[in-house]
Amino acid sequence: LCGVKVMKNCLISYLTKQRMFFLVTSVLLVVTIFLSLFLGAAKLSFNEVLEGLFNPNTINGRIVWVVRIPRIVGTILAGAALSLAGYVIQTILHNSLAGPNIIGVNSGALFFMVFGLSFFPSMTGVYAVIPAFIGALLACLIIYLISKKAGFSKVTLVLAGVAINALFQGAVDLLLELNPNVLPNSQSFRVGGANGITLNMILPFGIIIIISIIILL
Repeated sequence: LCGVKVMKNCLISYLTKQRMFFLVTSVLLVVTIFLSLFLGAAKLSFNEVLEGLFNPNTINGRIVWVVRIPRIVGTILAGAALSLAGYVIQTILHNSLAGPNIIGVNSGALFFMVFGLSFFPSMTGVYAVIPAFIGALLACLIIYLISKKAGFSKVTLVLAGVAINALFQGAVDLLLELNPNVLPNSQSFRVGGANGITLNMILPFGIIIIISIIILL
């Protein structure tokens, strides 16, 4: 009975901490969104932000609706997608250090993006995402096939991912050596950013991300 009581108290404490963490991070997110509307290259006052929200055709309206709101929505969706992807991988592999950057998914996406830019230098924005998505998907498929052939355990998944990651990274370095002109765009892809994001660009990816979140949760 004592052991059951201790376990119950531990569970209650854990759930309380989880709720507190969720509450604090939610408040921080709301505060960050609020500040993002006001701060930037052009600092806006409270009245200017209100004017921009209700009058999209004004200068302040373009700053709010064309620049800041798309960036806010895009970064929230990207953060949600990345955190969920990391959570799924760590849960499946039972390894808190596992992630898309460790098991080769990111390097697969980068390789195909650099490969596409080598032949189509003008490919930017949404069009650069398509080969990156194909590369990430192909990396997952290769890792799955290798680990399945080797016995399909959590260890083989991680080791196969590390090997594929090294292979794709080497291939990326080779492509950049052969075609240095691709380097600026590839660096931008590696670092990431919210410049140039529009609501029209966000819509298709936002739908995919939200559906994925609903399915996985």
